Amino acid sequence: MDLPVNLKRIRREKHLTQAQLAELAGVSLMTIRRYEGGNQQPRAGQLLKIADALGVYIDELLYDTKTIIFNSTPDPNSAWEKAERGEPLTPEEVKKLNEYVKGLPDQLGEAVGRLRDTLLDSLAGDDKYMRHLYWKLNHTGRKEAIKRTDELTKLTEYTTPDEPDTPDE
Repeated sequence: MDLPVNLKRIRREKHLTQAQLAELAGVSLMTIRRYEGGNQQPRAGQLLKIADALGVYIDELLYDTKTIIFNSTPDPNSAWEKAERGEPLTPEEVKKLNEYVKGLPDQLGEAVGRLRDTLLDSLAGDDKYMRHLYWKLNHTGRKEAIKRTDELTKLTEYTTPDEPDTPDE
């Protein structure tokens, strides 16, 4: 989780002080300081308030998507990084970059799927987040959400208690 680094970076990009963010998110200044310092992890409800105050999605606070997509720490000498800085590339670097870019949609789709799964796992037990999503729906959407939730409660796959996590062998 890259929350401390991402929170500080995004807050600064939005030209907010820690105190301003705390006020916008409805949390204490000390809480923001603890999150940015990596001394405390927010509950899902607080994370949602902070994301809303910053105008970003929760996954932008939690993850460095570039690292997830590229599966590594960016190499400042790589063709990708050089291109981002506007530096000239050799013909070989252009060729490698073109080959790499062709595979990006698949990598991006996989990364988004992993982010979504991780986020949903962390929010599965948070009633506040569920209510937040529900109230974002219009009347028709709320009726549909209730209908589908009712359908899920009739399937043993979704109502049988989860098995406790077991360590990998």
